[in-house]
This record gives sequence, C-alpha cells and structure tokens, in this order.
Amino acid sequence: MHLLFVICATLAAPEIWVEPSWVVAQPGAEPSPAATKTVNLYAARGEYESVQICLAARKDAPEPVQVSWKPARDYTLPPPELRLLAPGGTRFEALPEAGLDLSQVQTLWLNLYVPLFQSPGTHTGALELHFAKRKTRSLPVRIEVFDFEIPTMPSLPAYFPLNRQALRNALAIPFEEVERWKPVYERLTGMRFAFNLWDTVDLLAALPPHAEGLKPLHAHLEAFADQIPLPVIDLLGPGGDGARLFPPPLPGVVHDPLQGFLRPFLNAMVAPAWVDRCFAEVEAPESPLAWQETRSAAFRLQRVEERVHRLLYAPPNAEFERYTDWWACEHGRTNYYWLAQLNHGQSLEHVVPLPLYRVNGVERHSTMPGSEVELCVDSSLATAWTEAPQGTDSGDRALTLEFKSVQRIENLNLFWHEDGAPASVEVFTSFNGVDFSSSTVTWNSRTTVNVPDFIVQTTGTLRYPREATAIRLIIHPAIAPGGFRLAEVCLDMIASDSPGEVKAKPVWMDLRDPRYPRLAASPFEARIAPWMCLAFGYGGIRGPVLNGAATPEVPAAPLAVLHEGRLEPGVLLRAFRDGMEDYEYLEAFRKSARPENLSKYRFPKVDLNYLADFDRPAKDRIFDIMQRSANIRRDIGRYFTQSAAHKE
Repeated sequence: MHLLFVICATLAAPEIWVEPSWVVAQPGAEPSPAATKTVNLYAARGEYESVQICLAARKDAPEPVQVSWKPARDYTLPPPELRLLAPGGTRFEALPEAGLDLSQVQTLWLNLYVPLFQSPGTHTGALELHFAKRKTRSLPVRIEVFDFEIPTMPSLPAYFPLNRQALRNALAIPFEEVERWKPVYERLTGMRFAFNLWDTVDLLAALPPHAEGLKPLHAHLEAFADQIPLPVIDLLGPGGDGARLFPPPLPGVVHDPLQGFLRPFLNAMVAPAWVDRCFAEVEAPESPLAWQETRSAAFRLQRVEERVHRLLYAPPNAEFERYTDWWACEHGRTNYYWLAQLNHGQSLEHVVPLPLYRVNGVERHSTMPGSEVELCVDSSLATAWTEAPQGTDSGDRALTLEFKSVQRIENLNLFWHEDGAPASVEVFTSFNGVDFSSSTVTWNSRTTVNVPDFIVQTTGTLRYPREATAIRLIIHPAIAPGGFRLAEVCLDMIASDSPGEVKAKPVWMDLRDPRYPRLAASPFEARIAPWMCLAFGYGGIRGPVLNGAATPEVPAAPLAVLHEGRLEPGVLLRAFRDGMEDYEYLEAFRKSARPENLSKYRFPKVDLNYLADFDRPAKDRIFDIMQRSANIRRDIGRYFTQSAAHKE
C-alpha cells in the first residue's frame, strides 16, 4: 500500500530507497518525495500489501545482487512474494537467477498477504542483499497486524471486463477446459474486483444455449468463486449490446430466443445464491435521438427475465428510471442531488428541470473559469453548475444563471462543500437579463441527510416570489482564505408533492471517463477512486477493459498483460486494490466507531473531503494527500485493535 522502508547506503554501496505502490518508479528515476527511511508496515487480516524497493548503483562497474527473505523468530506470516518490475512498468517478472543488474535503477516489489486467521501483533523480518564482493546487507522489516479483518467479499462492487477474444487468440484454450484457464486468472486473484469469466460469444460459439451446455460455465464459476470476488456477475459479457446478439422474435411469436438463453443460465446460479449478483449491460448511445434502441433492449431484458439487473451507462434520468436497475455514470456528469435521490429510493420523476440557457461566473475584475451548463441538464436533472474553482482571495463572486424562458422563482437550494461555505449570499433577479433588482431571502443552512456528509445545503425562500429570466448570486466568501466551493445550484428542485418511492437504484462510477478519474493514467488516481465512491455515494465501480488496447484519450498501457500464459496485473491495478482495501477500513469505521472518536482520529469529514474531492490535483499535493491516507488507515487499524483489547 503506502508501506515504506529504506536503509542508509554507504558511499560505495548501491543506493536503496523505497517507494509506495502509487508511485511509478521507472528505470533511471530518482527517489520521489514519498520515499522514506523507515521500515513500518501496517496490515489488517485478509489484506494485501505492496511496496517498491529501488536499487541504484553508485559506481561505474556495479556488481549483481541476489535478494532473499529472512524471517525473524517471531515471524508467523506467510513469506512475502518478491517480483521485479519489468521495463515499461506494465508487468512483473521473476527475479533473475544471475542477480539484479544495477547498471540501471531496478524496482523490486515486495507483496505481502496477511491471512484471515492471523493473530494481531508485530512481526519482523529482513530482506538480505547478497553481493559477490561485499558482505551481505540486511534490510529490516517491521509489520504491525491489526485486530481487524478485511471482508472476503468486497463491500464496494467493482467490475473490470476482460477482452476474452484477445485471450482466445493468444492461448487457444477451449472454454470447457477449466483447469487450463486457472493459470490465466491466478495472478488476478486477490485484486478485489470482478471480471467476466466468459462472454456471450464464448457461449454462442462453443455451447448450445441450454442447461446441459451451460455446465462448463458453472464449472468456471465453481472453480474461481473462492479466488476471485464475485460481487457482480456479467451475464452477457462486455460491450453493452449483448441483447442484440439475439434478434427479437418476429411479430406474433411468443418465444424470445434471449429468454431461452438467460433462463437456464440463471437457473444454474440459484444454488450458489449468485442470481442477485447477475446483471446485463445496456449502453446508451451518445445521441439522445438514438435512445429508442437502448430503451427497447432494456425493456426486452426485463420482459424475458426479471431476475437480471440491467446496468445502463448514461446519466440517470426519469425517463429511463423504469428501464434500469443500476446506473453507471462518469464522475464529470454526476449530480449530488439525483445521486442521493436514487440511493435513498426516491423517484427522479419529481425532479423539476431547470431550463438553463447560459451560466456565467464572474469575479469583480475577471471571468471565473470553468463555469458552463452541464451536459446532463435535461428533462430529469436540476443541476446547473458544479465544482467551481476555489478563489485565491476573499473577494466577492457573482454567478448568473440565464433561463430559456420566464421562470417563477420561490425557493433556491445551494449545495456547498463544508470547508468552502461562504459567509453570505445575496440574490438578484432580472426580467430582461440586463437590469437586476435585489430580493429578500430567508436562508436556512444544514448538513443534508441524503447527500454525502461533507455537503452543506443552504435553502433560501424569497420573501416575494419573482418571475425572472435570470438570477444572480453575489457570494461573499468567508474571512478565512480559500474562497468558496459551490457544488450545485438548484431552483425549486422538488415538486409540490412528495418524491415517489421506488426501489433504490445504485449508481456506479464509470472509470472509463477520460477526464477523471483516469484509472489507466496514474496510480494515484487509481488509488483514490474508491475514496471518491465513499465520499460521493457511488454504489460501485465499472472499470475499463483489463487487457484492452490504449485509446487516444487514455494513451496508457493495459491494466493487465498476458505473460507466460497468465494475466499479470501492473502497478495501476495494485494501486486500485490498495484503494479498495482503504475503502474497507473507512466503511467499517463509519459503521462502528462512536461519534466521540471521529474528532480524535480526524475522520471522516475533513480528511475524507480533502482526499476524495479534487480535480486534477497539482503534483506537490499528491504526496501530502497520500500521506494523509496512510495516517488515516493506520489510526483506524489501531482504533479497532485497541477496541478489541478493551473488550477482552
């Protein structure tokens, strides 16, 4: 994770430093600001830990070095795995028998697993470096095991599809030969995300769609369910057009071939209780005019098999509310309000649209950048403006919303990040968009119940309702530096009647968004994605294809590469796994800690907000953010350990 150790090097000996898992240590690199000189590892039961050890020669003719692990007498953990980061940083390989060539920087990964039955306490060991012409050097390691267990089944569903066509082309392994597929997946075990062990093309090409033909599929699930977490199971494989592989029945024909495929499929899932995890992807086209086909596919899925969860890739809207069970949406197109509505089982049909024409954010002397109408403002969403940049001084700001037609304004709802709420807000309205007059507003601020806990809602009621074509907010930041941080602006969001009650519909964060978070671009952004899910209220993660090719928008290497017949996870996936384990710490602490302990451990409001709410942070902030993450994790682990000792 962010688990660091370094020893001091002599002038003649190679330099050795250690980087956390979220730093990419490339050949020839110097130590990053995150490198340390201590040996302190922290882990819960059932947790994986990764740390990078960098070695660089400091003379012209470096000698090779052999590396081995030596446990101390008190060491009862399994021995760590030692792997060498291959050139390019996309895969790992075994340590060379001839020793590490230090003519360039070599990055050695130490991967540690703490078993679920492990007793809490401190364990020590050492890495020994054997030189041909010098004495062996020892790098001591101290591991603190918490009295806290990471659940085997991840609390946060995460799904990364596989490009199985590439696997078939490279390996030529028949789908029925389950034993030959095990080595393909074994390096991905313990990564805390699900992936498709098959896809529809596999089944259609090799198997008849009936119960007997689905036995190999069931064998795949039985073989890998204890190794790979299966919080979700993709029925039709990646792509979103699985239903279209089965043409709809002709007019007057009752039997649907899609039903004949799905029913025995799901019947095979009943005994292991996997049915509730099954879903089928439906991907919306870019053009709203082409959504009729998506609607038909979603409706058809529900008609032929009600046990299938339909996952729709699009910003949630009231029109599609009855055509999907789960949503996946890019973070840049989310809305705190509808996210909270869906998570709490409230219908989006009662959200009144805000017919915006234009949004202008203007400072006293210049235009504020980054303010524009969101793409997802449509017939079902009320958001108008998100993520305004923080001001650099305490000057007032002006935000003007222009409407497409005359609107009657009675109530105004503003959502602020808690550490960026302003001192006060003045409201002005205009009928012609030019002349503005002041409106008396009664404000009522509170931390919202349905929206994530670091969001403060300010509700304003106009003393005299106004009909207007524009409204202007003059925002007076607080005295403290940093400006304000406005999350949402909504006018009369809720209709007069109460929101309709519907089944809660989880919204997943789609990591294929090329803007943010860019999972394939940075280990830091890979690590922080689960934090964002906890902070903003996402119910799951949909990642990019594990072994797919890079795209023009994300010109990074695949997340997993095929090496010696196995899928090898790279640095990015290990950083993501660390973030998923962070999530387990944070979620468990939120559920079990007493309120008086929140301030003691400075969690979750201030630190969680600082860690999860950002947009392209500067590099000099990254290390501070990750150090805060390490401290929070360590404090939570010790809190559980102390609590368990107190109970005894």
